[in-house]
Amino acid sequence: MGTASRRTTGTAGKNDESTNAHYLPLGINFAGVNCLIVGGGRIGSRKARTLAEAGAVVTVVSPTVADRLRDLIDAGQVTWQNERYSAEHLAGRSFVVAATDDPALNLRVGRDAEARGTLSCLVSPGRSSRAIFPAIHSDGEVTVAVHSNGRDCRASRDVRDEIADLLERRKRPPARFTVFGVQRSNLPGDVFRRLREVTADDLGQTDAVLLSTCCRWEWYFTAPSPRPVVRDILAAVEQRCGVLLDSHRPAFYTRCGSGARHHLLRVVCGLESPLLGESEIVGQARRALAEAPGSGDSATARAFQAAVSAQPDIRREAGFGSDGASWPRAVVSFLEQRLGTLSGRTVLLVGCGRMSRNIAGRLIETGADVRPFSRRANTGVTWCQRMGLEVRDTRDLQTAKAVPHHAAILSSNPGSDGINRLSGAPVVDLTGELPASVSMELYGLDDIGSVPLNGEQAEGAFRAGRLAFTSALRLHRHLGNAVVPDKIRIGARGSRLSRVQADELSEYLRILLPETELEYVPFESPGDRDKETPLPNVIGDDFFTRDLDRALVHGDIDLAVHSAKDLPDRLPDGIGVAAVTPAFGPWECLVSRDGTAMPDLPSGARVGTSSDRRRETLLALRPDAVPCDIRGNVPDRVRQLDAGEYDALLLAAVGLVRLGMTDRITEIFPLDQFPPAPGQSSLALAVREDDPDLPGLLAPLDLGERKGLPWA
Repeated sequence: MGTASRRTTGTAGKNDESTNAHYLPLGINFAGVNCLIVGGGRIGSRKARTLAEAGAVVTVVSPTVADRLRDLIDAGQVTWQNERYSAEHLAGRSFVVAATDDPALNLRVGRDAEARGTLSCLVSPGRSSRAIFPAIHSDGEVTVAVHSNGRDCRASRDVRDEIADLLERRKRPPARFTVFGVQRSNLPGDVFRRLREVTADDLGQTDAVLLSTCCRWEWYFTAPSPRPVVRDILAAVEQRCGVLLDSHRPAFYTRCGSGARHHLLRVVCGLESPLLGESEIVGQARRALAEAPGSGDSATARAFQAAVSAQPDIRREAGFGSDGASWPRAVVSFLEQRLGTLSGRTVLLVGCGRMSRNIAGRLIETGADVRPFSRRANTGVTWCQRMGLEVRDTRDLQTAKAVPHHAAILSSNPGSDGINRLSGAPVVDLTGELPASVSMELYGLDDIGSVPLNGEQAEGAFRAGRLAFTSALRLHRHLGNAVVPDKIRIGARGSRLSRVQADELSEYLRILLPETELEYVPFESPGDRDKETPLPNVIGDDFFTRDLDRALVHGDIDLAVHSAKDLPDRLPDGIGVAAVTPAFGPWECLVSRDGTAMPDLPSGARVGTSSDRRRETLLALRPDAVPCDIRGNVPDRVRQLDAGEYDALLLAAVGLVRLGMTDRITEIFPLDQFPPAPGQSSLALAVREDDPDLPGLLAPLDLGERKGLPWA
């Protein structure tokens, strides 16, 4: 950590305290180097030890030696010549230290060394040394050397000690809350099923929570680095159930810090479940925490409990899940929609866990004939006995005799390889355990959970997602040396929706930077000025961002907020996206004039959309529909619809939600039926690439998905 070097010329006489000498910090291997130390006192002893420990051949010339130096001599590490110094002692020496208490003698040693071309270090006023000893701290493979050009050794030692303290703290990086997991739908059914054989005790960590449900398998833990723990998890899985997860690693996700807290909040609020808003997950999370091997006061347990405790307030404030969405209710509703009344019908229930018990109870209330099946049939299932139900082995389903005609089979043990459509009686398969030979129509968790939302439910999910995000941000602690700005100028388009999005961003920034003043700066883009040209005919994909880009580059604003899906394929030079916020409502929706859903639109219905992607999906769903170009912001388009120019519109549901227009939503499409554009409902925060601080300050907001975005 020395200063930059400057070449010095001239003799030692010129290299005195009046010369602004600068020393080049070098690491030199002293092993075997013949060194002379003149002086055997305290300083000479210290220099002798330093050189001897570096492997140098050290000779001390002095009439007397200090006790600490005598120890080195007795140990054979240093040779002592009990003599007064003379120039002859320099013969054969490569490095000389003058460390007597006589400044004049030290200077003489230095001049003698200079005459012989030998490097010397002089311990005396005047600092006429050709070499100096820095203050050194070694920590494993890292050695730090600090010097002050020989002028203030105490200052060098102070800085050295500060660096040593920093390195010590770096050896103990702050532990981060982390999740490593996978969703059921992303793994082969047999692999997911075998994962659930692993227990929290198999990991051997006291600070870990395993959340294993019908839909997900997730490890939560707190560690300075997630990699060693993930390796332990992979090893535990291989040892416990013989599954090599490395071959499935792309299906897994790892999130740390704010990202992990945000994910857990979404999970316990039912925002990551196939049945959006389902409430069973809360009980499953509590059981996972209770069954964790570590102390309830561990860092992971506290973070987990904080999320579980926060979810009731999030749901209540968002008005989300107030209808009590649950799997038993959803299963019964699903079957009744397809089979009519369930009274008197036989329902085969495969799997005998807690969810199966709850589903069975709900089915019995409808008058259904419930017949449970389980791989654990021979061990007995307590709740089945209490309900007076006989459990049979799942393998019996392979025989036609075991399957009553027109039965609905439900399996609540996860791991389905997919939904197989077979002829015969309808089947609801939540396990993947049923053999392919069972000739029935199969339904699965994803089928049941994908029942379309209405506008009110979509709004509740959006609000709950935002609240989960802001809750995670409040737990964030800013670390680092970035300068917090006094003011941030936020640029956005001047439309009502853009202003709402800027206000949404401002809410997040007030949590992260409560002392910073926020200013909204509206801009009108070319797309706002020209509302006549059909978008497919527009030249340049920066039609809605051009003016904001220029303002950002020129320094008129500090930050531009965009809809992530609307950014051009290539960002202008000098601009980068510092953060993409999570998608709280990515669905596509239909808005029709008279509330007519997509299947009931008349043949030849005029459907307004400016997106080629939406046109293609529309024609796949309704080949007889007529897609029509439409321009304008969301309220403008709705006004055109009400004026009779169109029969329906295709819009992003989140725009209507953000504008408080959810009452206009006719139908929200499931994501698999009408895939949204990448980045839909996420905000992209653009900044100047040379901004030294703002990208780091915005990093906690960067929890969204960039995959598929052309500019990413």
